[in-house]
Amino acid sequence: MVSSAALRMRLAMFGNNHSVFTNLRYSSYHRAAARRWRPSSATDGAEAQAARKFAEEGWAVLPPAVDAAFSLDIGLRVDALFNSGDGVVKVSDGLMRLVDGVERVPDVIRFAGGSVADTIEHFYGSHFKLYSVSFYRTIPNQSVPESSFLWHFDNVPDQEIKLMVYFDDVYEDTGAFRFKNRALSEDLRKQGFWHRKNYPKVAPRLDDPSTTVCVEGAPGTTILFQNGRVAHKATAPRRLHRDIATFVIIPLTIPWREHFARNRHLLSTNAGVCKNPWTDEPENIGYKY
Repeated sequence: MVSSAALRMRLAMFGNNHSVFTNLRYSSYHRAAARRWRPSSATDGAEAQAARKFAEEGWAVLPPAVDAAFSLDIGLRVDALFNSGDGVVKVSDGLMRLVDGVERVPDVIRFAGGSVADTIEHFYGSHFKLYSVSFYRTIPNQSVPESSFLWHFDNVPDQEIKLMVYFDDVYEDTGAFRFKNRALSEDLRKQGFWHRKNYPKVAPRLDDPSTTVCVEGAPGTTILFQNGRVAHKATAPRRLHRDIATFVIIPLTIPWREHFARNRHLLSTNAGVCKNPWTDEPENIGYKY
């Protein structure tokens, strides 16, 4: 079991509770990826500017890489798959997951293309890979109190970020995602908040609606966030449901579509942190995460 001193050291050095070796391996891989990257869009263009703002704020709502008709079509297809019950597993009360989502809806990767891909590449200064793609449905559940959806950071290296796409019209009362910006999140860390169990230490600041970003949006709404650096939370819908896809992203030494073509069959079952970005070794394998 990791001692309290070791935990504090890792959080101070890296912002996560992974080993020094894992964090240094990520850093070396990112440097190798950066050496091989040549930007496909201008370094002073809209995508580069969006990347700089994302780096500062820790989150961004990006212009979708697809049109509204495509977003609506994907949403209807995902809705039908969840409603069928075929290949749907319960993750926890109020949360379900679509088995083999990226295999059943492979064109979902278009949400990670175009200007979205350019923004991510400018943020990293390198190519990127899709390490996992997961489809979730959140539904109202009276047995799950609001407190079950607590503010938290993900325990991941800084090089991991997430892309989330809504497939429904999402409102404050139907499960809209919430964020604190990076500056406030880092301040909360300094006060001792890192894990959900530390919530009481900073509860008044976390529960302050004036510093909370609540992302409402139509199907296709595309949210990028630094999941290890900004405090964030899911929210239980009070009505209807919320369908989303979540893409876990880390740097890559080659263009992302080449990696996807070879690894698509793994993206639904990769779970937890990628233990080794050189080999894509997953921390966990399965659909229960």
